Amino acid sequence: MEHELTAVLEPERMTLQSGDPATWTPAQRTRNERMAQYLRALRAEGTLTAACTATGISQPTVWRWREEFTAFGDAVTQFLTRDRQSLIEENLFRIATSTDPKMANAAVKAGEIYLKALDPDRYADRQKIEQTITINSQVQVIHEAREKHRIAQQEKLRQIRTIDALPGGSTDEP
Repeated sequence: MEHELTAVLEPERMTLQSGDPATWTPAQRTRNERMAQYLRALRAEGTLTAACTATGISQPTVWRWREEFTAFGDAVTQFLTRDRQSLIEENLFRIATSTDPKMANAAVKAGEIYLKALDPDRYADRQKIEQTITINSQVQVIHEAREKHRIAQQEKLRQIRTIDALPGGSTDEP
């Protein structure tokens, strides 16, 4: 997290690509400088589109960099998350201290929903659910069904034995 904040607050000191900066090619150095320039513009402008316009870097390039270079992607995400949370928190405070109750009620609810979506670990509702399940009746039904099946099988076996027995109790042997 400190690494990400450094990238946002001091992008010029950040290596946003992998590898040793001493062994970078001129193209890699230029890319790192452009990434740092973009992060400075993002901090100044506040949105991805405005930072792209200010630096002349296309949005597809920024998205590709975010996917390819983890440090850059993390820095952009961290900035946007922190910036949006700050804005929401400031608005919630301003609205909460407002004298217009209609505006406060609607806006606080909207801000609450947005914050829950933005950072569920921090703002989500928490519920503890305890459940006791009684399975004795289900087990009893299974045992009863098994017993009925066993009795039916025994009856079939008894009928088979009766069919196999010769009339008059005699056997096949002379």
